[in-house]
Amino acid sequence: MATVAVQHRSSLLVMAVGILFFVVAFAVPHWFGKSVTAQGQSASVYVGLWKVCVDTSGAVTENACLTIDSDDVDWITIPRAMEGLGLAAAIIALVVSVVAAIAKSAISRALILGAAVAALTAAICGIVGAVVFNSKQADATLSAGTGVGLDIAWGFALNLVGDGLLIASGFMHAILGGMVMRSQSYQNF
Repeated sequence: MATVAVQHRSSLLVMAVGILFFVVAFAVPHWFGKSVTAQGQSASVYVGLWKVCVDTSGAVTENACLTIDSDDVDWITIPRAMEGLGLAAAIIALVVSVVAAIAKSAISRALILGAAVAALTAAICGIVGAVVFNSKQADATLSAGTGVGLDIAWGFALNLVGDGLLIASGFMHAILGGMVMRSQSYQNF
């Protein structure tokens, strides 16, 4: 059975990697995309929470990114808000967990459980943001009438992997809180 210190370090590592993935996914314009090539010309379109990027090559090579304005795309505010809340909750979870490790006192159990709740909240917000973005992006593609849908890109997948790691970290922290309660030893961090 893992000691409290090993369990805490492991859960902090999982949380930190999950937050890293979450931050990268939050920033990149690669949630959905499509690349097509025809007659020596190629074009790629990528969409994220903040930007739409178009890359073309062939006779003329152009690369451009445009900021998605929430006045033009009204639904984008919801996934941005959910992802932003998720990121804030994830950072709070990390700070609270580190404070619990430093405190080494009777309050550590409450801090650990608070970190678990914050990590799980972050993951739920991230998943809700991703689901809304996915469904609205699909609706926008259908309503455009192009018949060409966008494929899931690496940023979207990275967001979901980060959410999964935050869920794992949340449960690891919950188990850690139980270990601390059973052992009544807060000095083992």
